[in-house]
Amino acid sequence: MIFYFMFIFFCVTGIAGATEISEGDAALARKDYAAALELYSQARQNQKDNDWKRITVQIIRCCLTQGETERAVQEYFLLCRVDPAPPLEWIPLPWFVPIETAMGMSLREKTAENWLDPLQNQNTSQTKSPNLAAKLLAAGTLSVSPDRTKQQRGYQLLRELEMILETSKKTPDIQESAFQHHNHIALLATALRWKQRIPTLRNQSELTPLRRILEQIPESCQAGPLFLFGRAAQMVGDHEIAVLTWMRIPILYSENIPLAAEALRETALSLEKLGRFDQAEQLRTEQSRLETNREQKQTGQSH
Repeated sequence: MIFYFMFIFFCVTGIAGATEISEGDAALARKDYAAALELYSQARQNQKDNDWKRITVQIIRCCLTQGETERAVQEYFLLCRVDPAPPLEWIPLPWFVPIETAMGMSLREKTAENWLDPLQNQNTSQTKSPNLAAKLLAAGTLSVSPDRTKQQRGYQLLRELEMILETSKKTPDIQESAFQHHNHIALLATALRWKQRIPTLRNQSELTPLRRILEQIPESCQAGPLFLFGRAAQMVGDHEIAVLTWMRIPILYSENIPLAAEALRETALSLEKLGRFDQAEQLRTEQSRLETNREQKQTGQSH
């Protein structure tokens, strides 16, 4: 009899989980990210293997859209425990750090350091075969730390990841999918290091090597690198290129609301430099609308 009740229990919870996944997908389709996040979180409790991975990716996606970077980082590291090559288009790299969160990154940094500490992973395959996506996220996280020592460590790790492609080329029998994954990680590590390079740029010719890197990055992963390339163009005084670059983000990557809003803010500043004040004001209005809509949905969901 007890097995009968257990069977019924698992059937019911399985049906409930499937319903929540379906409802989460529907909420995501109508861009109700807060509702989708809650539904996916509930559904994941009873899912395993590929379903668990897919739901976790959707949770990360919703967190990024909602600006819940802290949780997105935790979730992505969690995903890396079961997926040796997690999707890089949803990796929560710090292409920019909002002022209001810049001083609250201690938990994020601690998680990053734990992933880099072999003692934390001695009972997992991470010791023998480090998850390169996790290393990239850890390196990026530390690279924006207000702690100078952690920041330097982060950039050193990014330099190491830039060289991973050369190592892959010397690895016999490496699968094409793994090689491409390594290539994309190396490119993203290179783009993250532009943060160091941008303040030293002086003329437009220095944008050429950055543009070549940008063109090699898969389109699904270009939102963050586009943002930094816009900053580079702004630094050398090419505000036309900066505007054209930044505007691709809200158009092509509108789901990443925090990055899209920041791109609109930066675009407005460059438009003012070009004397196009009316257009700048229009973009500020759109930026405000994006942020207000997100805040209202977060507030509504919390109630």
